Amino acid sequence: MAESLTLDAFRGALKEHYTKDEMIRLAYEDHPFLALVPKDEAWKGSEYVIPIQYVTPQGRSHTFATAQANTKPGGYDAFKLTTSKDYGIVHIDNETILASEGMPAEYFVQSRKSEIDGIFISLGNSMSTDLFRNGGGARGQVGSVTGSGNETLTLSNPDDVVNFEVGMKIVGSANDGSASGHTLLGGTAVEITGIDRDAGTLTSADWTDITSITTGTYLFVEGDFKGALKGLGAWVPSSAPGSTAFFGVDRSKEVSRLGGLRYSDSNPLVEKLQRAWASGARHGARFTHGFMNPMDWADLEIALGDKCRYDVVKDEDGVFGFDAIIQRTPKGNIAYLADASCPKGECWHLQLSTWKLASRGPAPTVLDADGVGDFLRQQSADGIEGRFGYYGQLGCHAPGYNQRVTL
Repeated sequence: MAESLTLDAFRGALKEHYTKDEMIRLAYEDHPFLALVPKDEAWKGSEYVIPIQYVTPQGRSHTFATAQANTKPGGYDAFKLTTSKDYGIVHIDNETILASEGMPAEYFVQSRKSEIDGIFISLGNSMSTDLFRNGGGARGQVGSVTGSGNETLTLSNPDDVVNFEVGMKIVGSANDGSASGHTLLGGTAVEITGIDRDAGTLTSADWTDITSITTGTYLFVEGDFKGALKGLGAWVPSSAPGSTAFFGVDRSKEVSRLGGLRYSDSNPLVEKLQRAWASGARHGARFTHGFMNPMDWADLEIALGDKCRYDVVKDEDGVFGFDAIIQRTPKGNIAYLADASCPKGECWHLQLSTWKLASRGPAPTVLDADGVGDFLRQQSADGIEGRFGYYGQLGCHAPGYNQRVTL
């Protein structure tokens, strides 16, 4: 006798197939920084507090009485992180479920695997992109818009095309969303209908539905404006941070130790990186990893030629492994990794142990804290809805041991 696939059986098959390890694999496997950055999945309470000492105690002198007279305690503060939220939703109609009547639940899961896999891949892409950026949520900027009725938008940096997908709904702003005074442009969200990844172009029916869109306009997935987690670009901004509080800390009190290191010069790539190491060592940094866009990584490989040395770098659990170029420095080796989410023209020298991706449970995961189940009946449609995502934030207990290099 044929039996319909029940919602409970469907949930059970999903739980068996989409374990924590499988969800993490889907989200992390193509994103080296996301996979390698240390994690803390036990965030409780409203804030995640990261204490930091940015001034050492004073009271030192070759003369005892002077040392005694000049004592002064160290400078301490604490970054008080708040969560960023990211959601992925999938809908599956009831007729598709009933079409599996008499079939094992696992067969149905496999038949819809691409849809559920895809949402975890999408969440991983979003997390990885955000980890390199400033929290504003921008994915690229307009270079130009041409055509009428089926318009082509060329990105100012064609390499940013990796941050877009057909079907995304896009809004715009004159600013990057990283400051409180930034606002969205008017109009309506525009859906991407085509992408040329070689040319760095996005097609839609009418980009001018975004009011006053022009060269330099920042582009955001609808709902992302100001909502992304604070990535490397926020912790180590391109210019010295001012007094505006960053997770409660005035970073202008000690720009380098609280706001990270910046380096740029006009030397060839290898020499530039060597001088950047030296500059970081002068500040006490001991870089362990360097993250670069794949195009910049290739330039480094070519520049090193037969001097290039390689190794495989693995995450803490040994699940993920990534090929790296290994460079020796006076403070140990640096492993350079190619990460497509890293903007071209930037290299991040990191002391990886100073970072933490903190989250309320795994990131991403099934959002079922209410205990109702992995999938819910849709209120206004003939189907079920799965909710996935994470609540988390990137944190650093020693920004001054990390460096942003302009290539």
